[in-house]
Amino acid sequence: MSKIPCPEVAVSLDISAIRAALLAIEHGSFRRVAAATGMPQPTGSRLVARLEDQVGVSLFERGPGGVRTTEAGRQFLHRAARAMRELDRAHGAAALAG
Repeated sequence: MSKIPCPEVAVSLDISAIRAALLAIEHGSFRRVAAATGMPQPTGSRLVARLEDQVGVSLFERGPGGVRTTEAGRQFLHRAARAMRELDRAHGAAALAG
């Protein structure tokens, strides 16, 4: 069996937190994410807050009308969305091969 190279990763990030952040972009607020997914609103908000702590920047501006990405959030989440699509493809390929 051949070895698969593993790139070094600077930080371990929670995939569910990244998904919650991407859903917040899609829905515009943690309340609407909760309504659409059944995930309790505080859970989504906490996941994203922990992700922001891990990344070291605010990803969203929060307000009474919902959330908007910061410039750092746009940069990070654009790349994170691509990574999540690639993980989904890897999962599908493994399922087909398995």
